Amino acid sequence: MSFGWRPESKDRYFRKAEAAVKAAGFDDILQISKEQFAITKSTVKVYFKPIPREGKTRRWWEAKKSIAGMQEQSGGRDEFGRKKKTIFIHAYMILEMEEQDR
Repeated sequence: MSFGWRPESKDRYFRKAEAAVKAAGFDDILQISKEQFAITKSTVKVYFKPIPREGKTRRWWEAKKSIAGMQEQSGGRDEFGRKKKTIFIHAYMILEMEEQDR
């Protein structure tokens, strides 16, 4: 069965991500964005609402280290090719796709 893009199908992954964040104790800065969702061959990406970089960077790095699958979208580059930091941290979590959705 292929992945169904119905809200019920996505909600299973939202609940998994939310449970992992709550269990680690970072539900104060990591809140799931239900507007963004992505799938690849065998993984699912659950996106979080943007986190303001000012004053929350250390807490984000702690969350990234302690929760498996946490990633951050890389910022762009300036006109000289140097990496630039964005005002917000755009986080997402990579989860394994369930067998019923493959």
